[in-house]
Amino acid sequence: MAHLRLLLVLTLAATALSAGPAHALTVGIADQQASSFSDTRLLALNLRYARYVVPWNAATAQPQKVRTWLNAVESRGLVPHIAFEHSASDRCPNRPCTAPTLAQYRSSIANFLATFPEVKTYTTWNEGNHTLQPTRTNPALAAGYYQELRAQCPDCTIVAGDVLDSGNMTGWIRAFLAALPSPPQLWGLHNWGDQQTGGTGGMDELLALVPGTLWIEETGAMVRLRNSFGRQTASLGEDETAAPIADVFTAARARLRIDRMYIYQWVGGAAGFDSGLTDGAGRLRASYYELQRQLGLAATTTTTPKPIRWKVSWSKARRRQLVVQGTCPVAGTRCLGSATVTLRVRTTRGKTLVTKRLRSGTYATNGAARRVTWRLTVSKKVRSIARRKGVQRAVILRVVARQPTARTSRTTLKVAKPA
Repeated sequence: MAHLRLLLVLTLAATALSAGPAHALTVGIADQQASSFSDTRLLALNLRYARYVVPWNAATAQPQKVRTWLNAVESRGLVPHIAFEHSASDRCPNRPCTAPTLAQYRSSIANFLATFPEVKTYTTWNEGNHTLQPTRTNPALAAGYYQELRAQCPDCTIVAGDVLDSGNMTGWIRAFLAALPSPPQLWGLHNWGDQQTGGTGGMDELLALVPGTLWIEETGAMVRLRNSFGRQTASLGEDETAAPIADVFTAARARLRIDRMYIYQWVGGAAGFDSGLTDGAGRLRASYYELQRQLGLAATTTTTPKPIRWKVSWSKARRRQLVVQGTCPVAGTRCLGSATVTLRVRTTRGKTLVTKRLRSGTYATNGAARRVTWRLTVSKKVRSIARRKGVQRAVILRVVARQPTARTSRTTLKVAKPA
C-alpha cells in the first residue's frame, strides 16, 4: 500500500506541475457589496459568477443582508456562489473565536438551504487555514462540515477545502484529507502569497496535494495590506496593478485543472486590505483595464493605439549614466503607465555577471511633450563589468501601460559598450 500511495502522490505532482496548453477560464467577481452590481463598468465585463462570504449562521443572523446581495446579483444575470465562515461576533485569533459544532453547522445549513433555495454553489468554509478562522487549528472539523453540506445538498456544487497559500497550507490540507473517507474533487485557493511574490509556488503545491479541479476563489492585485498591528506589509502603486492580473491569468491558463477564477474585489480603498478594481474614489485602476484585456473586451476602437516606444544609450557627457527614453508614437496621444528598468550583463555563454535594477516608477507624456527621459547612474563596478570584452549588455523594461491602451509588456533592448 505504501508504494501505491507514493505512486499516487507522484502522479498528482506530475499532473499539477506540467505546463499544458492554455485553456479557457470561467471568470467571476468576489465582492461583498450589493451596490457593486449596479455599476455599469462591472457589468460591462460580462462575468458569469459572483462570490459572497457569509457567517455560518447567516440564515438567522443576517438574512436580509444576504437577500439584498442575492437580489442584486441575480437581477444582473450572475450565478451566486456562497462561502461560509466564522460568525460576525468572532474576533479570531483573539476571543471570542468559536467554531460551530457539527450539529450547529448542520442545523444552520439546513436553514440556509431552505431560505435561499436558488443558491446551488457553495464553499464549505472560507480560507479554512487562515489565522482569522476558528478552523485554522482543526481541519478535521472543517472536513466534517463538508460532509454535512454534501449530505444536505447532494446536487450542489461544493468546494470542499478552501485555503490561503500560507505556510500551514500543506499540513492543513493533509489533515483535511485524512479526516474523509474519500478525497473530494473540487478545491479552492486564495493565492495572495503567490500574487505578492509573482510566483506560482502555492498554486502548484496545492495542485500536487489534491485530486480533481481547483478554483482560484480569490485573486487580484493587492494594492494595500495592513496587519493587525496597523503595519503595512504589502503595497502596489495604482499603475502597477495590471501585472498581477496578467500573471494570474497566464498561470491559471497553463494549468488545465484550474477552470474557474474569482477576481477580488470591485470596491477598493479600504485601509486594511485593498485589491479593488476601483480605488476609494471609484476610479478604475490599471487592474481593471488588464482584466478587460484578458477577457477579450479591450478593443473598443477599430485600430489599437500604438504603445510607447523605448530606446537606450550611454550618455556621452557622463560615462556612468544610461539614458532611457520613451516616445509616445502619436501626436496628441497621452502615454501613461509605470516601468521597471534593469541592466543585465551576460557572457556569450549565458552566465549572468550583473543584474541591477536601476529604476521603478511611473511615466507620463502629454500632447505637448511626447517624450520621457530617465538618466540612470550605474556604479563604477557595474560600468567596469559592462566594458569587458565578450559580454552581452541589455536593458530589460517591464512596462505596465494604462494609456493609450492597458497592457503589460517585457522588452529587452541591446546596449552598446560604455565609452
